[in-house]
Amino acid sequence: MYFIAVGTDVRPEEFGPFMAEEAAVLAELRAEGTVKSVFKRVAGGGVYTIVEAATPDEARRQLGRLPLVREGMLAFALTEVVEL
Repeated sequence: MYFIAVGTDVRPEEFGPFMAEEAAVLAELRAEGTVKSVFKRVAGGGVYTIVEAATPDEARRQLGRLPLVREGMLAFALTEVVEL
């Protein structure tokens, strides 16, 4: 299953200390094939992420590995999509 995960910045002013770990975990998720693409919004904060997972719960669990999600600074809303 594929999902578009819309990430909303909750406390962006606190991101700094977590960015190195965030980049490392994101690289792991990409290498594992869970995260296919990530796009940062040009206007305002937040990200759009393409995720592949067996279920919505699995997608949430995998995204929950990200430090910004774990620390409550980034929240995702998932929408299942199909490839055309």
